[in-house]
Amino acid sequence: MEFRKRRIIIQNLKSKGFKEECELDHIVLKLSNKGAYAGNRTKLSNGSKSTETDEELISRIAKQCKLTKKQFFGLVECPKPII
Repeated sequence: MEFRKRRIIIQNLKSKGFKEECELDHIVLKLSNKGAYAGNRTKLSNGSKSTETDEELISRIAKQCKLTKKQFFGLVECPKPII
């Protein structure tokens, strides 16, 4: 089973052009293309208990971003920022 730290996922998605919006109980990340919403978004829990994401949650996040799990891992693990 693969785990990833939630804060690392958020940090890396933000470096790839996702904009963070905080809601009461979730963090919403939306892909922005020159300030316009590009249609890809995901939601992560804002709770202090959820510091890691498991394989099932990673699959759901990838699906929300319209990516395969392999593509999502490539996006999150690539150290080079896009913006």
